[in-house]
Amino acid sequence: MEDVLVDRRSEGDWSWVTRNWSSPVYQLKRERDSNGIKSDVLNSGSVQHVIDQLTKETGRNRNELTMEAIEVLDRMGHSFTMKAIRFFGLLLAKTFKRIYRSINVNVEGIEAVKKLVSHYPIVLMPTHRSYVDFLVVSYIFYHYDLPLPVVAAGQDFMSMKVMGWLMRHAGAFFIRRSFGNDLLYRSLFDEYIRTHIAGGDAPLEFFVEGTRSRSGKSLPPKLGLLTAALEAFFKSDVLDVMIVPVAISYDRTLEENLYAYEVLGVPKPKESTSGLFSARRILNDDYGNVQVIFGKPISFRQFCGIEINRSVHNCSPKHLSPLNAEEHEVVKKLAYHVLDCHQKTLVLSPFVLIAASIVGHIQQNTRKVRLQQLTFDVNWLLSIVSRLKTNINWDHTKDTLNIIRDECKLHKNVVCITDDGTVEIREISSPAIDDRDVPMDLHGVVISHILLSHYSNQILSVFVPHGFLALIFCNKLSVTTIESIRSEVAYLQRLLQFEFAFCKDYSMEVFDKALLFLCDLGAVTVDPSSNEIIVKKDDDLLVFLVSMFEPFLLAYMILCRSLLEFTSTSTMTFKVIAKRAQEAAVRFLLNNAEFRHHVILSIELLSNGVYALHEFGALKKDLTNNSTFYCVVYDKLLAIATTLDGYVMKFGIDDFHKRISTQQFGAKL
Repeated sequence: MEDVLVDRRSEGDWSWVTRNWSSPVYQLKRERDSNGIKSDVLNSGSVQHVIDQLTKETGRNRNELTMEAIEVLDRMGHSFTMKAIRFFGLLLAKTFKRIYRSINVNVEGIEAVKKLVSHYPIVLMPTHRSYVDFLVVSYIFYHYDLPLPVVAAGQDFMSMKVMGWLMRHAGAFFIRRSFGNDLLYRSLFDEYIRTHIAGGDAPLEFFVEGTRSRSGKSLPPKLGLLTAALEAFFKSDVLDVMIVPVAISYDRTLEENLYAYEVLGVPKPKESTSGLFSARRILNDDYGNVQVIFGKPISFRQFCGIEINRSVHNCSPKHLSPLNAEEHEVVKKLAYHVLDCHQKTLVLSPFVLIAASIVGHIQQNTRKVRLQQLTFDVNWLLSIVSRLKTNINWDHTKDTLNIIRDECKLHKNVVCITDDGTVEIREISSPAIDDRDVPMDLHGVVISHILLSHYSNQILSVFVPHGFLALIFCNKLSVTTIESIRSEVAYLQRLLQFEFAFCKDYSMEVFDKALLFLCDLGAVTVDPSSNEIIVKKDDDLLVFLVSMFEPFLLAYMILCRSLLEFTSTSTMTFKVIAKRAQEAAVRFLLNNAEFRHHVILSIELLSNGVYALHEFGALKKDLTNNSTFYCVVYDKLLAIATTLDGYVMKFGIDDFHKRISTQQFGAKL
């Protein structure tokens, strides 16, 4: 690994950004500037076809539609200028040196990209944990004299006048979050992406997860950008496309506090230049190290194999030949493969293990843990994840106690070490949280617990199959054979598919390996004659896994119970459902002081539950006047709630319903 900030600390930034910079050029690159790209998009067969179609269907003047298309492209398009790039580079160099100790890059990954960039179109697909992600990638490419990527950015950034201008002139292009039924915009977007791949103007960069992960977990992929990028291959505009997964991890996430508030439902502040300057206090803080791993490039041609017959698009004009089901399926398959590459190459901070260990103690109703005990717990967890070949940025030249001290100092806003050798969770209050949403009784602990979960969640992908098995072993008393376990695993895979990006596609072999792992560690044994599972329920690993995964099921159960209070004829918006469920979760926490899973207040978690219930058919969705409404399918919803009751055995159905009842506890709010 090479720290790209080392030279910046010893040499002048000005001489670095103003050096004679040049980069390799794609051998089939078209000679055109940003205006030429827009012109090619506007005059493409696909866009002209849509304009003709809309002229006939809507009766609008063709020139009017053409002018609208030009305006869209002017708002969307990037406009590379070297002056802006150099100034942005200078700004980033000075900022990164202030807030990060190092930005470490795997040099072999960079060398692999260098070898390919002259011969193939390149698509960069980083993880998305921070606004900083795309800035880090562009900085690294400038550092190593690689062609700067064009980056898909949300249209929100355009409201930041100075920063938006810099981003556009350093390679960002701006797109809407959703297109709705706007055929003209969709055709312009698709063609803008496709022409960059076909023309080889620059590497294309976008986030397969679509948006930043506030929770620290990988999000299910969004396929729109990837489909548009790969259309150039499907329609034989290029021989191949090279996909480069990029895994970026931070010791401390820049937006951690903002994420905690957003997870609780506090609206995200609008991006603005004034907001950026008001946040300049971060320049005086320490955000630790950044690890950037450029994964092994994926040849899309080889990934497709012989499954895809591209000649089917030669039978008609390409813009009239839509992608078929097989092509859409291979795009989806690639998206999940990229997410898998991210998980296998991410280098996690030691604080991820520390946070996970502290979360385990939180569930035991304590805000404090002895440093000696935490050291023991972290060493134990490190041994477990090491056996699973997880990448941890662990300094083996230092003892665990000193690593914990250093990490607690870095995250001093969340935890602190007291004079008597105790690690204590800080209370964090904020006027940004409305008492009507989260009562004052919970303010101090909720934010700190959500912050800790942002880091502890980063380890969950390692333990998904083991966690599912632990939930079954410890909570489903009737499940004792491998066959019955597989049935329960399939249920959890479907239920939690929106929480864990890969779990629905895990084969039973993955869970069989996880079972063998638990057997090897003595958590369970299998009777070879009867195939019956014998569980050691007080096993440390099982207890830890249940503490990490049980909150997801509890949140879903609260969601189900809150929805059962509606009649089958009631219609609700997504927002109403999520807020009602959060109110029920608040009541549950207020009346169960011994229960500390404050992450169940997460609007993101409850929203994922809504998606899952719709998938199960327990919620019906109806689109009316461009607004989405849901109604309850009572029998299916009750069946899911009853199943979830079996997983969270601490409370019976009737007792649990009383604990979240609006009528009984509404006065306390």
